[in-house]
Amino acid sequence: KDCPTEAKDKIFDELLDHVYSKDGIQQIRTGVVIGSKTKNEQIKYFKKKGFVEAERYYTYSKDLDIEKSAAIGLAKMNPDIELNEIFYTHERK
Repeated sequence: KDCPTEAKDKIFDELLDHVYSKDGIQQIRTGVVIGSKTKNEQIKYFKKKGFVEAERYYTYSKDLDIEKSAAIGLAKMNPDIELNEIFYTHERK
């Protein structure tokens, strides 16, 4: 948190260079957990570093108790669908 931005950027850039130096690696993927307190800062930083949104991961949750479902009718069931994670990709230059 107290690390200067220039130092963070240098370390991150060196990490990307190191990963891309490995044979066959053409793309790096990372994820941002939506429940994280720092999600907005992470998204902003990854975009600044050239990452682009590639995929969104949603979860579905609903009580599938048969008796309860039958009582309210399947058509009236409203599942809880929640965004959990966004994946970003970075292509080798």
